[in-house]
Amino acid sequence: SQPSMKIALARNQLEEIVGMGAFLQTFEPSLKGKRRSVGYIYELQVIEGWQGRGIGGLLLSAIEQHIREAFDCHLVMLTCFCENTAALRFYYGHGFTKDEISPNNKDYLILSKII
Repeated sequence: SQPSMKIALARNQLEEIVGMGAFLQTFEPSLKGKRRSVGYIYELQVIEGWQGRGIGGLLLSAIEQHIREAFDCHLVMLTCFCENTAALRFYYGHGFTKDEISPNNKDYLILSKII
């Protein structure tokens, strides 16, 4: 069966959505060819006026907790464009590193984190 996308939402005091994350459990290869159970984050976005207030970090923590507990998975991965330097700073600041399967000389990186 196909894994279903999960959505995490961040709301302000007025219950307006100010951020969201989309993720699912999948399997990704390692350099050794073994399949790894992975919680893959496809989207993590915070509305521009709400950025810089810790909302992205709270969303990321909630997603990581769900991946760990509901998926029984201890590896998170995501793809980030190299030109998105603010996002790269954010992910590196939250413990992500370039994954072993991330290609060289591309306009994107695959990042991962053990949780």
